[in-house]
Amino acid sequence: MTLQVLVFLAALARNHGLHVPLAASPRHRNTHCAPDVCHRAERTTDITGSCEKGGVHVFDNGVKVCEDTIIALQRDRYKEENLHEPVESKIFYSLISRANSNDTFVDVGGAVGFYALWALKVVPALQVWAFNPSPYFRQHFANHAILNFPGEAGELGRLCQDFRAMTMADDGHMTIGAEYGSGVQNGTTNARQAACTTVTYATWAGEKHVQSPFLVMTDIQGAEATVVPSMLAGGAAPSLLMVGTHRDDIHTTVLGALRGHGYSVLYEERRPKSQPDGILVAVRDQWQRAHEFKGLVPHLANATALGMPFKQYAGVQKQW
Repeated sequence: MTLQVLVFLAALARNHGLHVPLAASPRHRNTHCAPDVCHRAERTTDITGSCEKGGVHVFDNGVKVCEDTIIALQRDRYKEENLHEPVESKIFYSLISRANSNDTFVDVGGAVGFYALWALKVVPALQVWAFNPSPYFRQHFANHAILNFPGEAGELGRLCQDFRAMTMADDGHMTIGAEYGSGVQNGTTNARQAACTTVTYATWAGEKHVQSPFLVMTDIQGAEATVVPSMLAGGAAPSLLMVGTHRDDIHTTVLGALRGHGYSVLYEERRPKSQPDGILVAVRDQWQRAHEFKGLVPHLANATALGMPFKQYAGVQKQW
């Protein structure tokens, strides 16, 4: 089966399909993300890694996305600095570039793939999971995967999308917004809607036999207030966490949960420049590499460093 067909199935499998690998050829089969259920799509389309409208946008970190997936507000931000979220992107790079082969990165709110695909570019042997309950996002994610890893790249065998929404309930059903900035629908939005099933972090980790991912990143439009605290207890607690916080009270709630569960804050900013949500970054104190990452705190607090162009920052942070 060709990579294009496999990515097509991954992008368009029905919502109750649990999780699908983006590549599973005999040479690149990844048993860790092989699906329990993989439904064939009900309609056909081509996921080719091409951009039919507006061409390709290349960020300063090398990640490519289709221009037509960028909304006007983002486009204005990218004119100032050509990264999706400049401060968060640079901190993310300082973390993910220190991952080891076969570590796990979990992107809860994978959207069009900026962070998940970047992680694989930085550490090709990384295992990457992206939660994408929105059909709109997961189709673009799959297309961008081929755009960034053309041909039958082995990296795609380590890249998996889970079509469920991570919540506080297993096997629940919810309706979500299908586009940018969407959360659980309450009848007051004009966004397109999509139905999905739900899963808890603990259940997902048990299904995949994941113990303490290297990094879990969340951007879930307010649901972080309940979902993130649920991740912090038990054997699957993340070693590192990056949380997008969407209100001041949520920021305070998540910050208290982290400190109450044995995490130390590496960076926090309620209103970072050029992005709509706050940032919390923390490390689990009992992790054997915690001291190493705590050593990054004074560097991450250096506004001059975080204000550097990405290529300059990438070089400087190697010395930390």
